Parts: sequence; structure tokens; C-alpha cells
Amino acid sequence: MTADVTQALLEDLVNKRTKDQYICFLGEVMEYVGIDKYAYAYVPFEIAEASNITVIGNYDQQWVRKYKKEGYHHIDPVMRYSSRTSEEFFWDDIPVEKITHDRVVYEESAKYGIEQGFTIPMHDAGLAFSTINLAADGDDGDFPGKINRNLPVLKLVTAYAHQYLQAEKSCHLLSVLSPQEKKCLAWIASGKTYEETGIIMSIKERTVKFHVKNCMEKLDCVNIKQVVARAVRLGILE
Repeated sequence: MTADVTQALLEDLVNKRTKDQYICFLGEVMEYVGIDKYAYAYVPFEIAEASNITVIGNYDQQWVRKYKKEGYHHIDPVMRYSSRTSEEFFWDDIPVEKITHDRVVYEESAKYGIEQGFTIPMHDAGLAFSTINLAADGDDGDFPGKINRNLPVLKLVTAYAHQYLQAEKSCHLLSVLSPQEKKCLAWIASGKTYEETGIIMSIKERTVKFHVKNCMEKLDCVNIKQVVARAVRLGILE
């Protein structure tokens, strides 16, 4: 990528204002760099707790659907390693001890032309994180060179991806709970029982339980302790 092209891209970048505009821009950058396959992934919670993740990019959609359906992000060495590091890395450089379970994700992804790759992680203050994953088939011998020649631009684009796409997801999470659900959860978090919360809020105990159940489903939790901890971490409860 020449200096003139890089400057033009960066000037274009600062004018992006919406998610759709940025997604289009991301594709343009990858085309300039010569990257055939790319995906932005966002994990809203600790990876072991997240039942689903957001994936945006041009990976084969059949593979993306299978990846999400099977919950491969729980065992994918790339995602697991990304959850523990803020440094970019080629997939071949993941320490052997970090590759858990077996290589099922690698073997499956290879069927879709994803045989080598490079990942740039971005972490929130909490446990959420996102990655830009750049991939190629095994025959692309210049793939490492494309990455190394364009790394500064790719890192900047990743930072903007996290800003544009993660911020939208986080705002959604902050707004998913209704005022009543937040009030119920706040009283439960303070140590009140379901019955006591119902008396305080002048609603029935079963209504309190209904609201708490909704909170658990919306925040992807399995019990009350987890939903309270997650709500606090996301800033939903002060």
C-alpha cells in the first residue's frame, strides 16, 4: 500500500459515521491490502460464559453459521488466545500449550479456505473483547508479507472497528433491560429477597422472579449471581 493510498484511506476513515459505512470501508481496506478473507468478531462477556458472539465480514456464511451453532468460539485456539493477549499474532505462533482440545476448528475452517491467519485483538476494560481476523488459504505465500507491510494501517482499522462495532453492541446491552427489570435487579443485588423486593416495589413476588428471569435471558446468564455480576460490570447497575 503506497503512502498516498494510505493517507487517502485514513482521511476517508474519519468521515465514517455509521456501522454500515464502516463495514463498507473495512471491505475497501482489505481489498487494497490484498486480504481475501476477513472477519470482525465481538465477544461481549468472558469467552467461557458467552453463548453467542457477533461476527461481521466476508467469511463463508455457511462456516459462520456452523461456527456459531457449534459454539466453536469456546474451543477455537485463536479466540481463546485472543481473550488472554492484547498483542497481534499469526495463528501459527500460538503457543502449543494454548491449543486446547483438538484441532477441530482448524480442520473445519480449512474446508472453507481458511488455512492461515493473523489476528489483532482489542480489549475493553472488562472481559469483553473483539478481534479482526485476517485469513487466507494455504497457497497464499505472500500472506505474511501483506500483513507485515500494512500492519500499522490494519491496527488502526482494528481500533476503529472496535470503536464503531463494539460500541453499538455495548449500547444495545445497556438498553436491553427495562426500568422495572433494572429496579428488581438492583434490589436483589443489594441483598433483598424476591419477597422483600416485591414489597418494596409494590408488585407480586412472582413478578419479581419474572423480571429477574428476563434479565438472565437478556444478559446471557444462568443464575442470579452471574446476572448481578454482569450487570455491574456492564454499568447497568451502579
